[in-house]
Amino acid sequence: MQALLISVCFFIHFSHKANSINTYNQSRSDTEIDLRVYPDEIKPMEDGVSIRAYTNNVNRKGLQVFIPVKTVDDLKKISKTQKVVEFKIKGNIEPLERPTNINQFDFRRIMYGKAVYFKVSKASLLEYNILTKNSLIAKIHSWRKKLLKRCTKLEEPLQSYCMGIILGEQTDYLKENSTKLRNMGIIHLFCISGLHVFYFIKLIEIVFTRFKIKRETMEITQIGVLPLYFILGGGSTSLFRAVVLVLVQLITKKIAIKISTLDSWCLVLLVNLWLNPFVLLQMGGQLSYLLSFVLIMQQMENSWTTGIKLFLVELPIILFSTYKIHLLTMVFNLIIVPIFRV
Repeated sequence: MQALLISVCFFIHFSHKANSINTYNQSRSDTEIDLRVYPDEIKPMEDGVSIRAYTNNVNRKGLQVFIPVKTVDDLKKISKTQKVVEFKIKGNIEPLERPTNINQFDFRRIMYGKAVYFKVSKASLLEYNILTKNSLIAKIHSWRKKLLKRCTKLEEPLQSYCMGIILGEQTDYLKENSTKLRNMGIIHLFCISGLHVFYFIKLIEIVFTRFKIKRETMEITQIGVLPLYFILGGGSTSLFRAVVLVLVQLITKKIAIKISTLDSWCLVLLVNLWLNPFVLLQMGGQLSYLLSFVLIMQQMENSWTTGIKLFLVELPIILFSTYKIHLLTMVFNLIIVPIFRV
């Protein structure tokens, strides 16, 4: 009965989401659009900025847009700001294009997984305003922008590792190495890693223990800080899974409710699907949840058995997404899975 009720609720929610997207699926030409963008979502380019805006006045859906900026001073000002920026632009709102050829890269499917459903073409900047007062969430995005700027002062590869692992920001160096990891057949292992969340929680525990602060205060602090770190860490699917899974365990422990790891995993997946029904359209989302599920179900198995099962489970997903698989993937699983098994 509970499963049926949950299924009905999600069916209604998914239908509403699909209908709300289809309602705006027709192109709109020469439309004035108001966008509110966090500073770390502004990507400066040679003659403008590329932004991913989740707040707009037209359809309130995620938009991908490149905004040309005419003057160098304005471009520098927008690129360097650490405040929320409100843009007023004019352009054509269009649905993301479907792939036109068989086996063509499906950009729309990837963007849907990131809650971006439309793009703006032929955009022109009418005006912009840098806000002076920001909410707590906006301040966290501002801190992330500051940390990203500090990371650029480091030498490679430390710069990219700090930006990628801690702040969830892709760099050219990481993209190049991601290709190498994909060719080696171990890129999927980074989808199930929760080590940074584990160490973050452990760091809080060490600090509070060192200063002899009450455990209750420590647990409340951990529960309060984790959602903030999710924003600071870039908000990826694997980070969401790791953060919310730890949150569920902390909260249930706090209120003295026993819940298994599998039940926690199910709850996290339901929450993620409710917030973003398209999260499993990405290879990262599929691997993150499916492989973590295998690890949960194989906790009592040895590394050999787990490595083989992981390989068999990930094989169709990787082949479907990349059309290739490394012959030594299973060997790499056996070596590296114990490290990533969090």
